[in-house]
Amino acid sequence: MRWIQFQDSATDCHWVPVKDIHAMLIADANDVLVKFRNYTQPTEAVSDNLITVTDTAKALTLAQNIAEFISGTRVGGGNVLVIKATGDGISSTVSTVAYTAGA
Repeated sequence: MRWIQFQDSATDCHWVPVKDIHAMLIADANDVLVKFRNYTQPTEAVSDNLITVTDTAKALTLAQNIAEFISGTRVGGGNVLVIKATGDGISSTVSTVAYTAGA
């Protein structure tokens, strides 16, 4: 199974199975919105959670890289894509990774 790790800090990190991602949207030039199935409240009505990834002036490029990972066309590593604020690799220019439950 493939996963994406969204990390804003060492104490704010979410691992999302690729199979649970329902949609990705470009909010503006800076923000990629990733909607995925709510895994924190499995006994309640199904809703989507939201991760907002801020990558100043590079949202479209980041979203394309994520989509390539999700679709399996971006080969070159393990089964986890890490996207974290002030990270390296694919997230070297990301400034914020914000999680919102039930959005």
